[in-house]
Amino acid sequence: MKLQFLRFSRTISLIGDAILLNLVFGIGFIGYSPGETGPSNSLIWLVLAANGSAIISATVTKLYSIYRVTTGLKIFSKVVNYLLLHFLLMESILGITGMFPNAQMELAQIYIALFALMPIWRGVSVLLLRISRQVGHFTRKVVIVGSGEAAREFQEMLELHPEYGFRFQGFFDDQNPSGRYALGSIKELKQYVAENPIDEIYCSMSSVANEQIDELIDFAENHLIRIKFLPHAKRVHHFKKFKIDYYRNCPVMVIKSSPLDDATNQLLKRAFDVVFSLGVFALVLSWLFPLIALLIKLDSRGPVFFFQRRSGFNGKKFWCWKFRTMYHRRNAEFQQATRNDPRVTRIGKFLRKTNIDELPQFINVLLGNMSIIGPRPHAMETDGQYMELIHKYRYRLSVKPGISGLSQVKGYRGETKDPEEMRNRVKMDIFYLENWSFFFDLRLTLMTVFNMIRGERNAY
Repeated sequence: MKLQFLRFSRTISLIGDAILLNLVFGIGFIGYSPGETGPSNSLIWLVLAANGSAIISATVTKLYSIYRVTTGLKIFSKVVNYLLLHFLLMESILGITGMFPNAQMELAQIYIALFALMPIWRGVSVLLLRISRQVGHFTRKVVIVGSGEAAREFQEMLELHPEYGFRFQGFFDDQNPSGRYALGSIKELKQYVAENPIDEIYCSMSSVANEQIDELIDFAENHLIRIKFLPHAKRVHHFKKFKIDYYRNCPVMVIKSSPLDDATNQLLKRAFDVVFSLGVFALVLSWLFPLIALLIKLDSRGPVFFFQRRSGFNGKKFWCWKFRTMYHRRNAEFQQATRNDPRVTRIGKFLRKTNIDELPQFINVLLGNMSIIGPRPHAMETDGQYMELIHKYRYRLSVKPGISGLSQVKGYRGETKDPEEMRNRVKMDIFYLENWSFFFDLRLTLMTVFNMIRGERNAY
């Protein structure tokens, strides 16, 4: 799914909010003296408390769940709720801990400044982003399937509001395949998408049959294109899992919205990835990396690390890190490891059995091209083999790949001779995408650690 704008705008908002919060708190407490009876507190503890409260407040109020069509009033309301909760948390923390006693005047000044400055900053940033979209940046190319009343009304809304950044390309419709904005029949959509980059497909449910809708959903998911629906009241019951967005007064139905489409969930997952990875480096890898590197060098000639190009988020290629577990051969062709594979070194057998060979991928996590938990990234040759063979295989690429995942925890790992084994992996990956939660990630992480200690039957 193409979420470049969402990631960019939310990152800008997050960075701006953090700078403003820390700046105002820092200035507000410059020269503060706790007095003879109060404890001497470092400004560092205040900053930690303020930023911790900010993370909690942003998560609870869904501060960063903003979209192209989110109104200014909605954004202002989120900011006010966020600041109110932040104020209550800070009052509680300072009251319970006794930090910065007699600082009511400083806190009052700080929050007066934040209530004045943060809405202004947010309003200016939203305005600049909408101006940039109006002149052609951060745009999305969209087509509409069907040309009924709902489709025409939606098309008019898109053209009336260029600041939303949608660029309408035309209609695909069986009933009226010609005329103004017509690009052809519904069957011609696939060929058009193959030849022209399209970011989103909007389907008018009053103009398309149920079987065509199912076909469009499969087509969109297999090509990593977001598909949304302009609902018809009689057909809404056809889908079990959907939500309704409103673009001005136009209802738009989105099906199978993944929990990881939400900005707050993305932020929470990324925060867990970074904090957990830094903890692993500090407590384990700082001493284990040199030890493993020495054992690899003593066991066989060649480099310590093995790098392989793999498919990441939205199919973007990246270099996946691993400890080398096979005898080094230049220009060797790709071949999956098999049981009792003669290419595996002595130390390599141990590393693969315990999954220690995957530990360098924590570097990938910190670089931002992998996550702790997610669908495992496959070799390019494996992707090429199964991309067209297995239904919804590409859907795995709609999130960052993981060091471990539900498939691996359930035992679907190792060599895949039978396509059915890969289908089971894909089913597990899709279940993970559609049912993600922070505690689900935490549970899979703990299960992965347990499996590393126990050893896995299919790890070789």
